[in-house]
Amino acid sequence: MANKRRFSAQAATIQRDLRNVIEKMKATTLRINQDILKGDVEIVFDRSGRRYVFRCSKYPHSADNLRAAQLAITYLWRALEGYGVTSDDEEIEQVFSRFFLGFEATPDDTVLLLTDGGILALMACQSTTFDNTSEPNGGRSWA
Repeated sequence: MANKRRFSAQAATIQRDLRNVIEKMKATTLRINQDILKGDVEIVFDRSGRRYVFRCSKYPHSADNLRAAQLAITYLWRALEGYGVTSDDEEIEQVFSRFFLGFEATPDDTVLLLTDGGILALMACQSTTFDNTSEPNGGRSWA
């Protein structure tokens, strides 16, 4: 017997809804990573030089995990937009950064490796620009 779906929305609807909220947020990129067999989903987007990652693996069906992650983003944005009582772009940037901080991407874990002596060593660190600025990492330091 097939697992019953948690949400009835189909992939096209989920992607449309996700794209709409991402555009309202003025994000510059959007990527969806799905493991169809395991059901794991990851939504990655860049906004104001920062990368955010929402992951979900609660449900066996990847479309349900995609919908859950999409709804989390949508409801967080709605709360910020509707109840954030901000009045200008600078204020909304500050509130957005604080509100979504828990979902901000961390540097690639393979950058930090343990050496034989047990001391952390920085290995082949590459600068990645998330927006169209000329500064690595949009001028943001990972330190």
